Amino acid sequence: MAQESNVRVRLLVPSLDALKGLDIDSGCMPRRRREDGQIEIEALVPERTLTKLKRMKTRKINVERLQEPTTERLEVSAIVSRTNRYADGSLPQGLGRRKE
Repeated sequence: MAQESNVRVRLLVPSLDALKGLDIDSGCMPRRRREDGQIEIEALVPERTLTKLKRMKTRKINVERLQEPTTERLEVSAIVSRTNRYADGSLPQGLGRRKE
């Protein structure tokens, strides 16, 4: 079974009740209430949930796709450091393994 990729989106909803029952991960993403009363949420959603959100006519949800998953993955991997952060080349040890 192939792993389904998540897409980062911005959702405008009248209330959080509109998102009940949907597979949406917005745990550490920004969330704010706009002047017009709507709630703006950035979230990660699977592709299948994104198609459900776009098909919904009864709920007033605006969906804006922020970035393609492959593009975002490439950008993040470019800024992640793969070098040893410790100048002397050593790695830190846990408190129980240190020799005094």
